Amino acid sequence: AKQIVSTPWWPPGTEKKAESVGIISHGFVYMTGMMEANATLFATVEAELSDVRDIAQAAGADLSDLVDCLINAPARGAAAVREAVGRALLALGAGKPSPALTVIEAPGEYPFFDVSMNCVAALPAPGQSTRAVQEGPAYGVAVKGLLHFEAAGALAGDTSGDSALLAST
Repeated sequence: AKQIVSTPWWPPGTEKKAESVGIISHGFVYMTGMMEANATLFATVEAELSDVRDIAQAAGADLSDLVDCLINAPARGAAAVREAVGRALLALGAGKPSPALTVIEAPGEYPFFDVSMNCVAALPAPGQSTRAVQEGPAYGVAVKGLLHFEAAGALAGDTSGDSALLAST
């Protein structure tokens, strides 16, 4: 059964009028950072990850439990967004292993928000191990019998950036 996660800035009942920012299901918490538009890319990403941290904590996890994030980036911005997310995770105290990051260059839900993210964390459980899996350029995070792998994308025809699929089944 799923459970809706609330935070001080997204109180219980909000999901009846808008959307839910966090859902717990089958030992994972699925989170949506609130879209931000700040002075710098790093400030934007850090604010969104702070939201993800708040949701994770409300669910009983934290940033060190992140296993996967799907992030929308502006055109030709995937590499910069990936780098900013990595720096923000370190600044906010996320542990190892790093989550699998899939960054795609695609318009977000609203045109005035260049970056948006959805992340998944594994809720801590006794005896649970989380491990990084690296095979050549492919990277993933294994936990609870699942492998969360990362991929990256770019606009069709753009070969300048973060466009190769980094992992396969």
